[in-house]
Amino acid sequence: MISTLAMKTLPNYTFDPATVDSPLLHIDESEDNDEEQQQIEIQAKLAEDQVKKLSQQTNKQLKLTHFWKK
Repeated sequence: MISTLAMKTLPNYTFDPATVDSPLLHIDESEDNDEEQQQIEIQAKLAEDQVKKLSQQTNKQLKLTHFWKK
């Protein structure tokens, strides 16, 4: 339960979250979230693969002469 909030920067103003009516705050539990879960798992797998590639990558410092055309 969230109580009312009073801000020091706005005297005499209180905010009661219980009075907010926004469609963005309502979660529809009846929707099938299987596709969303699959997308999350795919993105997590891609991120994990990217981290593995970055950790296995060997970086070496090149000399300036490497960048000059001969």
